[in-house]
Amino acid sequence: MNAGSFRAIASVARKEFLHIYRDRRVLILLLVLPPVFTLVFGHAFEVEEMTDVPALLINGDAAPRTDRFIERALQNKTFRWRKEEQGTGAENDLLGHGVQAALVIPAGWSEGLANGKPIPLQLFLDASDTNIAPQLLGSVQETLGDFQLAERQ
Repeated sequence: MNAGSFRAIASVARKEFLHIYRDRRVLILLLVLPPVFTLVFGHAFEVEEMTDVPALLINGDAAPRTDRFIERALQNKTFRWRKEEQGTGAENDLLGHGVQAALVIPAGWSEGLANGKPIPLQLFLDASDTNIAPQLLGSVQETLGDFQLAERQ
């Protein structure tokens, strides 16, 4: 681009600025609407700490280490755990059980941790609200991390 095109752009910008400055309604809209929309949409996506989310805890591993993990999970205020027997298929019907999450501890989970071949936990989430599901996943990961740290000490 040469100097002539920069002058042309500057003159058009100056002309538009003067039009906006002279038209008070447009000037008010330009000054008022951005903060209003920021407040409205900022509040719509506001994320607060979740507590008492209904969840199922399905334990398929009856071992002391698993019991220690369950104790730690029950202390997590994000969830309001309800224990369910394994094999009922409850994790496949979250809405039918009135919960937003189901954590399944598979058989042999504790033994897998002890021998260095961990079996992953299964977490089923109701992902209909895309803001809540990642928070619930993060909360379970934090609880698992705290448990692993406590077990190493």
